[in-house]
Amino acid sequence: MASVEVLGLVALVLLSGAWEHRHPMARHDAVADAGFAVTRPLHAALAARPRLVFALTLANSLAMVSCVSYWVARYLGAGVTPGFRALVAVLVVRAVAGTVTRLPRPTGWLESGVEIPPGRAPFFFVVSGHTAVLYATAVELRLAGGWVALALLAQSARMVACRGHYSADIVVALALSVAARAAFTNQVECFRY
Repeated sequence: MASVEVLGLVALVLLSGAWEHRHPMARHDAVADAGFAVTRPLHAALAARPRLVFALTLANSLAMVSCVSYWVARYLGAGVTPGFRALVAVLVVRAVAGTVTRLPRPTGWLESGVEIPPGRAPFFFVVSGHTAVLYATAVELRLAGGWVALALLAQSARMVACRGHYSADIVVALALSVAARAAFTNQVECFRY
């Protein structure tokens, strides 16, 4: 039964994502984002250093591949765990939110050819999948809270400074991840290890 559940949830995420990428984003003049204002100097520094953007994006993409590999191995070894269910629940909410909401691509987006997912998206997701996957993996691995917070902060600063996500995407992803983890494991786990 667990395999059918996993296949159904994964199929839902993939179908929603495929549907999302077929629809263009709405046109807007500008979206105000406090994170963009705070990271303006970092954005300017990164814009002047495309190799650094490439290296930071590559490191982030490798981290995401590692996290996804962990979840695949975890599923194959332990089946459907509460942490797996929590992550999938957040990704389903992300897919649904992305299906019904389009955020315009921010001005000054510093894209890189090694970003995951690859290619130019015509819009931005409302919930950061990068944040959800990193948080879920770190908590599942019981990494020390300081390292989890540092990794999330570094990843978030890079994504906002490169204009790869809005600040709200990251905050909502973290809040949903913490709530889903609490709901599926009956434990509130944030940065307390």
